Amino acid sequence: MYRPDRTGDRPTYLGFSLADVEVGILAAQGALLALLQRERTGKGQKVDLSMYDACLVLNEISVAMYSVFRKKAPPGVHAVVAPFGVYQTADGYIVIAVLGERIWERFCEAIGKPELVGDERFCHGMARHAHGAALNALIEPWLVARTRKEAVECLVGHGVPASRVNDVEDLFDCPHVAAREMLIELDDPVWGKVEVAGNPFKMTGVPELPVVHPPRLGQHTEAVLADWLGLEASDVASLRKRKVV
Repeated sequence: MYRPDRTGDRPTYLGFSLADVEVGILAAQGALLALLQRERTGKGQKVDLSMYDACLVLNEISVAMYSVFRKKAPPGVHAVVAPFGVYQTADGYIVIAVLGERIWERFCEAIGKPELVGDERFCHGMARHAHGAALNALIEPWLVARTRKEAVECLVGHGVPASRVNDVEDLFDCPHVAAREMLIELDDPVWGKVEVAGNPFKMTGVPELPVVHPPRLGQHTEAVLADWLGLEASDVASLRKRKVV
């Protein structure tokens, strides 16, 4: 039976460049803060970031808890509370996030074990974390008897944060993805019809960006040199002749 604890597993590549994405997000935030500072003081800022630092801050809970207890949480397990993480159902995986005692009470009611609320082993989040193996053994029979849909609907219906774990193919049938227009279709000259990730920014007063292909190499060279840098046509021609652009 699958449990959140992945002790003994080798480190696993996530399948996408998390560090690159996270440092890009932080860089954009840093640039905005620098622009605000310039607006207020007239002075610019150097924004200094590293991918290593960007990933470190993603682990801020584990860092803080290790600094206090000098004990690291098992991989795949929340550093403080339980149940929190990925659990297996009859047909796949779901995420459960029990944070706080009110949600714990609702969780126990949802799985038909209200007596667990009075169990001293599970009296608060850190106690449940410490007795994670015993807790998982009580949770698993309820989970494996239900599909992802059934388990999530029951938990959410009782006010417990839970969600199915989607794989890539699930995104193409996900009502949330469709409603948010997070998959858009391009007619690519090389690949043909292809769906790509949409724009996550949904802003009032700003229309949805038009669906266009990524620019070809050099497609906007003339516009950048002429419109942005103010070069004359003869200047651009000279640059091309010298193979600068």
